[in-house]
Amino acid sequence: MQVQVHQAILMEIHRRLLAKDRSALKDLVGVLLEPIVGELTRCFRRADEQVIRDAVNDALLDECANPERFDASHGVPLDRYLAAAARRNVRDWERGEHRRKQREQRYSCKKKEANVALDPAAANILQEVQEGQQRKIQCLERVCKWLILIVHAGRNRRSIR
Repeated sequence: MQVQVHQAILMEIHRRLLAKDRSALKDLVGVLLEPIVGELTRCFRRADEQVIRDAVNDALLDECANPERFDASHGVPLDRYLAAAARRNVRDWERGEHRRKQREQRYSCKKKEANVALDPAAANILQEVQEGQQRKIQCLERVCKWLILIVHAGRNRRSIR
């Protein structure tokens, strides 16, 4: 019985939204904000509560701005329709955050490379490091050649004796 009253109240609010009654938004928020926020907080445990509240508010405001989008003949109650819209808003926000973080990582890598290219001191340090590495490689190559010569010389001495 309570569910029917709840749906009846929601349908009355929806009818008022269609009639452009400005006070209907206050009633819609009073009836649905906290239940949908609670539901989405349980679904998106890692999401910030403010993000969830913003997503629910956006869904409720969108319903107020475009109440004709909801069609009760589809068999979906208004509260479920708005909860699904809020859920999509949270997912869109999460995807946007993920893309933003990826862009920041790519940009920071490119920025470091650009800083090295633009900063002569950094470029000089990088060149010195590379030259030092090349000198180490050359030194190791000489040591390896000497070791090979020593090993071969030792084998030649043994074969002569």
